Amino acid sequence: MDFRKIFAAGAISALLGGLAFAVPAQAAPVTQANTSSCQIIKKDSKGLISTVCFEKYNSKGRVKMSVHDRRADGKSAVGWIQNWNKKCWNPQGSQTTKTCYFDLTAGISVEVVACTGNYSTKKLSGCGPMMRFWI
Repeated sequence: MDFRKIFAAGAISALLGGLAFAVPAQAAPVTQANTSSCQIIKKDSKGLISTVCFEKYNSKGRVKMSVHDRRADGKSAVGWIQNWNKKCWNPQGSQTTKTCYFDLTAGISVEVVACTGNYSTKKLSGCGPMMRFWI
């Protein structure tokens, strides 16, 4: 992986106002976003399973994550900030949304994924591609 290309892409994006761009990843696609997106998804061949909206809530590092369960499959939808190990569980069932707030550190990047899992055991059963945000 050529980190000079990734850095150059990031610098160009910053000059262009934080437009989204793809960053090479080894395990799963990584999408670079500015400070918010509702495009964080977990899906399979039958369609969407869970979606997560993530946004910077204030300039002090507070973030808002809304997790929407899109399938009646007995699993909970989960939004996961991987590099902070913060999870927002939605155990309320299909077609419901749960919103969580987290206090993180302003000026850093966070890695967010949409997942499903077992709420009672707090074990994840799978996640979609990761998106990176600057807060």
